[in-house]
Amino acid sequence: MFQNRTRWLVIAALVLTLSVIPILLVASVGAMMSETGPRAAWLALNLRAFGQLEASWRAETDIPDFIAGNDAATRLPYNVKPDERGKPEMIARGFLAENATLFKIGANDSFVLRRIENDKQLNFAHVRLDQTFKNIPVHAQQLVVHLDAQDKIVAVNGQFAPQLNVMTEPLLTKREAEAIARDDLLNGQLQADERARVTTKILTDKTALEIYVDDANPNHATLVFYVVIMTEHPLGEWRYFVNARKPVVTARFDNLANDKLRETYSGN
Repeated sequence: MFQNRTRWLVIAALVLTLSVIPILLVASVGAMMSETGPRAAWLALNLRAFGQLEASWRAETDIPDFIAGNDAATRLPYNVKPDERGKPEMIARGFLAENATLFKIGANDSFVLRRIENDKQLNFAHVRLDQTFKNIPVHAQQLVVHLDAQDKIVAVNGQFAPQLNVMTEPLLTKREAEAIARDDLLNGQLQADERARVTTKILTDKTALEIYVDDANPNHATLVFYVVIMTEHPLGEWRYFVNARKPVVTARFDNLANDKLRETYSGN
């Protein structure tokens, strides 16, 4: 009798489990139909992982800045193509392409490999991909795809600025931008006694076009020239972002005294 009771309990549990799965599937499909864009893409991805994923979302952009399994063994769903096997960068790019809607990756967005970091302790590969827009680097925007030794995706995190709307043709030259940065440094950032003894060196090989995204408002982007000025007396390493379409400084900071910012933002 005990065996019969046990058998019926097992059968009842199995029936209950099998009845719950369709309900969960229907609920997930229903939620997907009510959502659009990244939220619908997230539900679809998580459904493929049987609901075992978790994500944090950046409110300003409504895209995730972190996705991983809810335990150490869970991986993000992605079918590695034959030509991607053993190639972390290609796998990372393939995953992002397949999930473009999730991150709002558009036709003008692309990625440049920053580096692949090999974690010998975990046997992971961390693929760092810098965002570009119309082949112009987007400052400080990077997605990182983490893979295990079996080419499975463990997690994705980072910052991505979606749906950029910015002019990409500069109206200033590099030299003009460097002059604006130097003038701002001498006459706006240094005290009179500092200005009297300072020596400056512009690292002209570092001057380049970038797209600067406002941290407080990621929907606000500006085409800038990135300019680096080294100083002695006082010692400094100034990073400038000069608007490439009008002669104003968009942002600046002294990399050697980052905790003593005098002014980071000004008008665009």
